[in-house]
Amino acid sequence: MFNIIFSKISFFKSILFLSFLLNFCYAYEDSYILHNTVIEDPYIWLEEMDSDETKNWIKEQNEKTDQYFEKLTFKNAIKQKILDNSNYERYYLGAKTKHGYIFAMRDQNEDKPCLCIEDRSKNIKKLIDPNSFENKNLSIVGLQISPDENILTYGLTDSGSDSTTWKVLDLISNEHLLDELFDIKYQSPKWSFDSTSLYYVKSFTDSSNEKSRFGIFYHQIDADTKNDRLIYDTKEDQTLLCNIYPTSDGEYLLFTTKINGENTNYILDINSEEIIFSNNGKYSLIGEAQDKLYFQTNVDAPNYKLVAVDLKSPNIESLFEEIIPENDLMFVDACLTKDYIVCSYFENCSSALKIFDYSGNFIKDIELPTKGSIVLSHDAISTIDEENTNEVIFAYTDFTTPLAIFSYDISSSKLNTLFKPSLNTENAKSRFTTKQVFFESKDKTLIPMFITYKDDIKLDGNKETLMTGYGGFNIPLTPCFSSLYYSFLELGGIFVLVNLRGGSEYGDNWHDMGKLENKQNVFDDFIAAAEYLIDNSYTNPKKLAITGRSNGGLLVGATMLQRPDLFKAVVGGVGVYDMLKFHKFTIGWYWKYNYGNPDDINDFEYIYKYSPYHNINIEEKYPSILLTTADHDDRVVPLHTYKFGAKLLDTKSENPILIKIHENSGHGNASLKIANDENSAILSFLVEELKMDIDIDN
Repeated sequence: MFNIIFSKISFFKSILFLSFLLNFCYAYEDSYILHNTVIEDPYIWLEEMDSDETKNWIKEQNEKTDQYFEKLTFKNAIKQKILDNSNYERYYLGAKTKHGYIFAMRDQNEDKPCLCIEDRSKNIKKLIDPNSFENKNLSIVGLQISPDENILTYGLTDSGSDSTTWKVLDLISNEHLLDELFDIKYQSPKWSFDSTSLYYVKSFTDSSNEKSRFGIFYHQIDADTKNDRLIYDTKEDQTLLCNIYPTSDGEYLLFTTKINGENTNYILDINSEEIIFSNNGKYSLIGEAQDKLYFQTNVDAPNYKLVAVDLKSPNIESLFEEIIPENDLMFVDACLTKDYIVCSYFENCSSALKIFDYSGNFIKDIELPTKGSIVLSHDAISTIDEENTNEVIFAYTDFTTPLAIFSYDISSSKLNTLFKPSLNTENAKSRFTTKQVFFESKDKTLIPMFITYKDDIKLDGNKETLMTGYGGFNIPLTPCFSSLYYSFLELGGIFVLVNLRGGSEYGDNWHDMGKLENKQNVFDDFIAAAEYLIDNSYTNPKKLAITGRSNGGLLVGATMLQRPDLFKAVVGGVGVYDMLKFHKFTIGWYWKYNYGNPDDINDFEYIYKYSPYHNINIEEKYPSILLTTADHDDRVVPLHTYKFGAKLLDTKSENPILIKIHENSGHGNASLKIANDENSAILSFLVEELKMDIDIDN
């Protein structure tokens, strides 16, 4: 009897508790509960990005933002300034073939890069011109040349989406083959050793497993893609596949899976389609030479080192031979020539090139113009110049030098200019000063930053200053040319690049100090940089602006909320702002290794403290804000900007809060026109909000 009464009491208690929960949830319909914490989410409705309500909100914000810029009398002069500093030839690294040098180039007055070929007589011919396509939203995103150098495959993106379509072009007939690979993301297809087939990564589902996951597929050229064969299945969602590479002997396929930031590397026997070897750690393939595969790795080397392996050896794992050991510099990349290995390093956040022989002996440095950034070509060994296979090709840029491409003959130490843009910044070196300083962050860690300005400006603590950073995902920021930043410099402003923790400028340890529970270090570094600029008479809070994109958008959003008193203007592009839901949309699940998992209570506690969307103070008067995003961004979905911007509009800030949503564009600007429109708006916004004194007529 007692048990029956007790059971009835328990039942009624359960009903009452359930009723309470239902009433609670109804009362907080714009909130949810996570780890026993009520999470306010007043703009959850903006997550329905295709709803009429959201579309009307987008239209309203674009109209308000356009009205702000229409009132600026100098906007056309600023737009012309951006155009003048962006309308030049841009060359991108390509590959030497027996037919000529194949590369991407955007010519003057063109909106998008074309695929081109330059023959031995230096004549350039366009192979693929997206500017002539009927669909004006298509852009080229990559190319892969077959081992026999007679066929190439290239990718196309629609409106800047991460999802790409790859087509196949016969270089002899200059005709397209029927092959098309659809919905390829994050990894270019790779040619088989005999140039008859392609290996590619794609997400899929099937009857055996309803989970959407990545797999490696085999496609025979001139065959129907419906017959493509799955040769490796991750079998789990939230597992990224990358670094696929078929060896030149046709026997093995190398690839890597990434789960929550942890790499597992595999060697698959192509004939049996069975895994014959696997190991953990980061192994990035550099290339093949002298019957060995060369890898950059961080295994027992947080600054990375170069190792080699002979796949013909009976015990692969024991024969990972160290070629170039780890040193004090961050090892970034390498290029293999006939007799030498050319290595790129970061030396205090700028590039350095060093030459070694295949025994790992240092030979010499390649002298660079100044503190800048290098991108190496991996195509030094080629059939086109058998007489000169000790040549390395690289791209170079710095704050005042647009990207140019050079070749360096190691034997003669001769540097040749292959492609140089027409934009003349030759006298910039004498007009601008770039200095690197180191300052203490909150925890006394020394943080580097570059400061660039006109030689003739007076550093009196009253100069308009634009500061940027990134601080995440092991991605470095190094000196490079930007039409926006260069235009800001020409108008008399100071441009500052901060090398925050979370990047790779000083190896894995630097990255680790800015991720997961250490993420607040990144914001502290950025705040300390602003304080340094103010304390050392470069600028003041009424003249200081910050800008960042993607993870950099999170950076400026969180920093502004924590120290709104330091800044006059904030520009955030395609930012991650709702840190409790980032993992629920598109590829966001992969970012958990950098941010943590909000569904884990331990990670939640530190993520919630800095999540921009959840830390807006309605009573605060924030700086002037410009947020930009794009309707086709399928990497950082635009709802982050929608929700963050909408909530900021509820504050008591008297400064403008502007939101611009670009159409037919993705995470990266889909075309030069879209990039110029955005940069013109940003520069106009900075001129207006920082009260820059500019001569409109000059």
